[in-house]
Amino acid sequence: MSVCAVSALLSRSVRTATRWQILQILPSCYCTCALTSRFSQLRNVKSVLRTSSAGINTNSLPSRIQELITINEEPDVLYKKIEVLAKCHDKSVLDSYEYFVVLAAKELGISLVHVYEPKRKIERFTLLKSVHIFKKHRVQYEMRTHYRCFEVRVEHYIGKLDGLGK
Repeated sequence: MSVCAVSALLSRSVRTATRWQILQILPSCYCTCALTSRFSQLRNVKSVLRTSSAGINTNSLPSRIQELITINEEPDVLYKKIEVLAKCHDKSVLDSYEYFVVLAAKELGISLVHVYEPKRKIERFTLLKSVHIFKKHRVQYEMRTHYRCFEVRVEHYIGKLDGLGK
């Protein structure tokens, strides 16, 4: 949809919208994903209308939307080391995920520095088998959370992402 749909949405003073609705309405060049969680509701539509790209022509936009857009001239943050922590209740799933990460890193030319397994977390709790009485009859449950940590070193740095789409 166009920017006019966004101004219509703002003029109707819609205060709550889901992530899907906002990303359907806003074109990708006018917003950066400022949404934090996948299922959260936004309280204000105006918080999405922020951009970090300096190449946008704001003169063609309505004046109400021009006030909401901020242009950020800060340099990009480059990372040379990324740590990924995977959590799972089944160790075989983590083994499969590690195999996938190793293959993907090899295919993309990324060096996988270190793969290690932190200590698993075991959470136990005891419940009565009966609803009301028979306190000596109990059952124990436990949840085991296995961890796998991947350290990835990136050798190829990307300065600006603007030139990639052209």
